[in-house]
Amino acid sequence: MNQQEKFWNLIKNYETHFTSWRYGQILFNALFDVNPELANEIRASDLDPFFETERNSKKITKFIEFVTKRL
Repeated sequence: MNQQEKFWNLIKNYETHFTSWRYGQILFNALFDVNPELANEIRASDLDPFFETERNSKKITKFIEFVTKRL
């Protein structure tokens, strides 16, 4: 399984087990577990989705586009 597959699988898992987490928090933590260096590169930048709640926000979209190119 490659990093991108692991990333999406973790997101599904986290959505099931961590229902109180924001969607951006799920995305960021999944990335951190798959590729901590890339997550740290994004942390506190314009791409960091951690505090986003809306799945279709511009920040979430930009984050997913960036991450899928880099994983």
